[in-house]
Amino acid sequence: MVYFVIVFILIILVYKYDYLEHETGKNFWFFFVLLYFILLAGMRYRVGMDTIIYMTYHRSWPDIYSIDITELFREVSKFQPLWLMYVALLGGISRDFVLLQFVNAIFLNTVILFFLRGTTKYLFTSIFFYAILYYLEFNFEILREAIAIGFLLLAIPAYHKNRWLS
Repeated sequence: MVYFVIVFILIILVYKYDYLEHETGKNFWFFFVLLYFILLAGMRYRVGMDTIIYMTYHRSWPDIYSIDITELFREVSKFQPLWLMYVALLGGISRDFVLLQFVNAIFLNTVILFFLRGTTKYLFTSIFFYAILYYLEFNFEILREAIAIGFLLLAIPAYHKNRWLS
């Protein structure tokens, strides 16, 4: 039911801000939707098959204090070195898997929503399509790949301005 609430809110926002083109309160609702997405993805418990697998592995991943750099680059590792270093850094703060979920949700949803805000005229229509097509998959399933998508979206404005190294 919690998933449908945001969809209904977005339908109303599409009508009010994208169809009727009102401006009053647009920023408030943008940040409300962003916060809703972050809290929904960050506070979930055992939702998504990949999440359950990550939770299982999370217990055995090293934290920043016990990580062995040479082990990161061994061919037998199931995960990429930067992912293991990212998890180890967060593990130094807290060994709770919820921290990893929250950091991923904050990064990914902030990048996606601000990217949409800067690139489309129909902001809430775009957010609506993100919510119904990609939100669940990006936030509950493909955690590692979603980080890559976030960095790709960060690079696109620099690509359009021909600033390749910024």
